[in-house]
Formats: sequence, C-alpha cells, structure tokens
Amino acid sequence: MRNLKDYSPVFLLMVVLAITMALLNLIWHWLVVESIDDIVFNTLLTQDEYDFIANALEQQPKWFGPNDLAAVAEYFDAMPWLSVQQVTYDNPGHVRVLLNRVPMVGYWGPSHVIDAMGMIFDSSDVPADHLVALPMIAVSGKRSPEEMIRVIECLRLSGFVFHEIQSLGSDSLLLQLDGLPRVRILCQDGCAQVAKIHKAIGLLRERRESFSEIDYIDMRYKNAFSIKKFVS
Repeated sequence: MRNLKDYSPVFLLMVVLAITMALLNLIWHWLVVESIDDIVFNTLLTQDEYDFIANALEQQPKWFGPNDLAAVAEYFDAMPWLSVQQVTYDNPGHVRVLLNRVPMVGYWGPSHVIDAMGMIFDSSDVPADHLVALPMIAVSGKRSPEEMIRVIECLRLSGFVFHEIQSLGSDSLLLQLDGLPRVRILCQDGCAQVAKIHKAIGLLRERRESFSEIDYIDMRYKNAFSIKKFVS
C-alpha cells in the first residue's frame, strides 16, 4: 500500500486544490439564491402560479451558482406550462429567470394533459386554474402529440372551439366542435380538411339541414363531403 511520500508533490498539490475547490464551490452554492423571491421574475405569473413554483423550488437544494444557469433553465423547462426565455446571474442571491407561459390545450387521456408545445404532463403537476374547461384528446397510440397539436392549431386558426378529438381506426379523427355536428377528417391531411369545414357548414345551412339530425360530417373526400344522419 502506498504512503503519501510515494506520490509526487505536484500530484498531492492537485488533489488538495481539487478538494479545496469542491468545498469552496459547495459553500458558494449555499450562499447563492438566498430566497425564492430572487429566482423567479415574470410579471405574468398569478399568485397561485408563483406559489406553485415557490413550493417546487423549496424541495430543491439551493445550489445554483453562476456556472449552473443551464441547469436552472433545464429545471424550469421541465415544469408544466412554463418555458424559459432567459436566465441571468447578477450576484450572490440573484439568479433571474424570465419565464413564458405555455398554455395547456387538452387532456391527453384521463390523467395527463398536453401543452401547446406537444409536451405531456401528469395533470396533478399542473395548477388547477390551467385545467379549467380543457377539451379531451382521446387518441390511439399511433397518433403523435405533434400531429395533434397541428390539428388543434388549425382548428384554432379557423375559429373553431373543440371539446374532444377521438381516433377512428388508424387513419381518421372525429372532432367534436362547439355548436356544430361532429366532423370526421383524415389524419394525414387534417389541416386542409379543417380549412374546408366552414364551406361545408355554409352549404348545409343553405340546404336548411338540421344539425340536430346529423351524426357527423365526413370531410375525408378530396373535393366533397358527406353527412351521416342519426338512424330514426
């Protein structure tokens, strides 16, 4: 077994320096971020949202230093309904995090939610006021979050409010829209078909069709649509 005298002075000096730096770094980290108030800076946060973040941070070691900004950003990016715009370090006790709110767009199954960036979270990890009146996205495992986000964004841009999106087989979706019959579209061409819903609704109104008698509008055709009525 080697004795200390067997090691070169340079090696021993490097070991001592490494231990000293580690201890100094640990002490420095404990000095940084003296309070929760100094880490979050975002005027858009409600009190409930701020309390939610503060409670989460209280569970974490306050070891953030000037070299840990990437870790701080990663911590907040992993938090539901938030994305990080900027992280800056001013001086001990002042790490500033500028946050953007990312809205939730719907329930992804019974116990999860999906946000506008396609991220899926457990609904219990999201503040309750972000879950009010969220629609249901009841899709099969073959449908990706990104695919659903594209369809949802197209619905929003077209002025539709949806209550549910449901998978039908492997190639189509059934949309439950506010105040309208259900609409069936192809997954692979969803946005193009969403853009034609207004025209289909207009033609049905011209024909004085009763929406209460229509089970769904089928938009899966290239240049046409059909309706399926409830069986009397």
